[in-house]
Amino acid sequence: MRKRIAFLLAFFLMVSMAFTGKNTVFASDSSETTESAAGGSLEMGSKLEDFTVNLVDGTQVKFSDILKDHKAVMINCFASWCIHCIDELPAMEEAYQKVSDDVAIIAISTDKHDTLEKLAPIKEENNLTFYVGIEPTGMFSSLTEKGYPSSLLVDRYGVICWKEDGAIKDSGKFDRLFQAFIGDDYTDSLINFEIPMQKPDAEPLSDEELTEAVNADGSQIKVENVANEFAWPFIKDDDGGVKASNSKAPESCAIMHFTVTSEKGDVLALEARTDCDPYNYLQIMIDDDNAGIITGQKDWQTWTHEFEEEGEHDVLIAFYNNMCKDQEQKASVRNLVLLSGDEAKEALSKVKTYPQTLDGDDLKIDIVSDYKKVAVKNAEEETVGYMYLLKDPNLKVHFAIGKDVDPEQVTIAASDNKSVDRKAITDLETDETGFNYSYDMSGVGDTFGVVGIQYGDVKDAYYLAASEAGLDAFCKAIGESYEQELTWAYEDGSKRAEEASPSTKSAAPASTDQGTAADAESKYELTFVDQDGKPVENVVVSVCSDSYCRMMQSDAEGRIVIENAEGAYDVHILVVPDGYEISGDGAITLDKDTRAYSFLLNKK
Repeated sequence: MRKRIAFLLAFFLMVSMAFTGKNTVFASDSSETTESAAGGSLEMGSKLEDFTVNLVDGTQVKFSDILKDHKAVMINCFASWCIHCIDELPAMEEAYQKVSDDVAIIAISTDKHDTLEKLAPIKEENNLTFYVGIEPTGMFSSLTEKGYPSSLLVDRYGVICWKEDGAIKDSGKFDRLFQAFIGDDYTDSLINFEIPMQKPDAEPLSDEELTEAVNADGSQIKVENVANEFAWPFIKDDDGGVKASNSKAPESCAIMHFTVTSEKGDVLALEARTDCDPYNYLQIMIDDDNAGIITGQKDWQTWTHEFEEEGEHDVLIAFYNNMCKDQEQKASVRNLVLLSGDEAKEALSKVKTYPQTLDGDDLKIDIVSDYKKVAVKNAEEETVGYMYLLKDPNLKVHFAIGKDVDPEQVTIAASDNKSVDRKAITDLETDETGFNYSYDMSGVGDTFGVVGIQYGDVKDAYYLAASEAGLDAFCKAIGESYEQELTWAYEDGSKRAEEASPSTKSAAPASTDQGTAADAESKYELTFVDQDGKPVENVVVSVCSDSYCRMMQSDAEGRIVIENAEGAYDVHILVVPDGYEISGDGAITLDKDTRAYSFLLNKK
């Protein structure tokens, strides 16, 4: 049992990392060999060469001198204009304050446009007490070629042991990272170190209290806590039974276990309630096999398992909190009991059933809304897939599942390219043949959306558009991803609309009036002109979505075009050519209502 629990916790950590989004642009694989601009290796497991940092206070400091006085050094590579870089600084500082005698942090801008004068206010405004500056040789520039921020940690022996792309905004995660490297018993470098899960901070019930709380009246199943430092306990629920204590702890797992001896035909029953996202779930495992999953928004409901063989069975109940988002993720269990005879049959009759009309583990999506089916073709005019052009943005879908599918493990999702709606299929309304779902796709605009269903490795998805421009955007985006030229045609042979589509129409130039909208395409456009209306080349801006930042530069026509635009982008001018100055604050938010904007630069 203990080995299985340890394995489950390790497996959970690996899986939960896949669900934890990183705020980075095209994050590189940290296992790759990376050469610094100065010629030294930044490969995991290599010794970091010495370097000097010019600090914002006008002094210099050498890495080797810092390492002499500390047990670990973290190097954070950022840019002054990267909002996600700035967002992680408070968490970094909070964790640093606890270990500053043992751990040093050096925040280094790798943006060639940054200066010490730009960085000084960042240190001051965020009350940072660790080092902030610039490494003048560009030694760490390769770490942020594909995105900001990026960090690495060097242990007391000078060995690179940890790297991570993307912002960490949880100080607890920094705490767990630092603690692994500052112990007096640290003797061997922890290369490819992974930050461990959060340890529980909830006081567990005694095994006797846990047994009494979770069992039904008269039931005597002995339930135990799990003796593992990362296992969160189940604690008393005010509504009866027990609840997982990790409701606010992302990347964590609450576990309890017990053993039952059954006769053939006996039924293990319990009541469960969940209020969580579909990526988080309550799981019951019996003899190392998954016996059931409960997720989504479920009031108290009966769960049962009928034993096909007599004997002793190990049972483990776990709640996996892969991510918290903005609200608690809850799961509760009560009225645990082993039943036989008529009581077992009665319990089985109370279990909620769902329509499962297909064979095996098949999944099926039917678009109920009115649509036109579209064939996507490659350069050889071969059909490589299909899309659906909605005539009404109020998407209506019918899902069907197979007889071998566990409905509680099926997730459905829809996206209009701006937001995602994800649900457990068991949260949907049902009819005799399946599950009904609706989603407002009006936000898709002239891009494309998707609706899909997943059960383990079995998936099905349909791509959707609300306009011909959206079909063009899909062909362009997917074609570029697969390095193919894709086109589309209506399956019924009907013609495209008379007006030119975005793939054939030249973009209308953006007006010099602030806030003027561009033509309705899946792109945003910026222009930069001087007071005489002449284009200004080589203006550098930061373009930040809600999850990443990147730099862009105006071309010879004074234009920057953001292709396949999704959602809103905050734009800030970073650098203007010599002889020009910014008129106004040099910032704008692009969205569906402001698709184009023209900046005025005054020529001196």
